[in-house]
Amino acid sequence: MEKTISLSRECFWQRNVSSNSLNQEIEMIGKVIKTILFIAFCGTSIYSQDIKEASYNLEFLKAKEISDEMFLMFKYSTQKPKDFKLIISERFFYKFSNEEEYVSGSLRKDGNSMVVFGKDMESKDSKLYNLIKDLVDFKSENEFLIIVFKLNNISKKDFDKMVFKYGLWEPSNTNIRFEKEYYISIN
Repeated sequence: MEKTISLSRECFWQRNVSSNSLNQEIEMIGKVIKTILFIAFCGTSIYSQDIKEASYNLEFLKAKEISDEMFLMFKYSTQKPKDFKLIISERFFYKFSNEEEYVSGSLRKDGNSMVVFGKDMESKDSKLYNLIKDLVDFKSENEFLIIVFKLNNISKKDFDKMVFKYGLWEPSNTNIRFEKEYYISIN
């Protein structure tokens, strides 16, 4: 029994001796963690505040009904080459001219889809290309993409005007999306 007590006293003494340096280490680690958290918080809030508007331009080109499917065509471009990174959102909204509330849509539901073309659109889909060839300079040196939404269950016979609301995810912060309303007349 005495050996156990003397060992315990010895361990207790060693712990007290090293507890000062242990306390200093814990205090230093705490300061480092607080500094890292402060920098991360400030950096995130400053970074989030920087993005006030979309870094891209999504220009509506044309809407056309083909074989009971509605095609909405847009031109995607950016002012800065570093922002040229298309991050698609699946969610969109639409309403017809006589409605007050938007209908929510998804690219995965109801057979809706999206196709993205580059400057080689003519060789990929000549019918769609012919619809917009006079609206886009396909020989331009500036980078751009053509985004085509194909929406099912929407027919021209139901309306002549619609509002389409959509936004892509921001390349520099994929938690941010700027939705824009496009007022569309169907030809």
